[in-house]
Amino acid sequence: MTPTNLVLSQNELLVFLALIGSTTMIGLDEEPLAGMDEKEVAERLNGGEQSLVSRGLLILDDEQQATLDDMLVALVGGASVPDATLQL
Repeated sequence: MTPTNLVLSQNELLVFLALIGSTTMIGLDEEPLAGMDEKEVAERLNGGEQSLVSRGLLILDDEQQATLDDMLVALVGGASVPDATLQL
């Protein structure tokens, strides 16, 4: 079995967290966007979103509804919401 490796930029991670309804995770500041002005936050999130889309990890339909890649949700989602993680 080949190990799966997924590397996200901080901007991509922040977009993922926003999409699943979280603001932070273990290893990040409690409020990772604190101290940034509205324009900088928008630039970072837009850049992260576009990067996820270009990598095929996020699909936006015509109504801008987001669909996250299953591997992204499995690998990062478990770390983001550890109380919802199951290990066998």
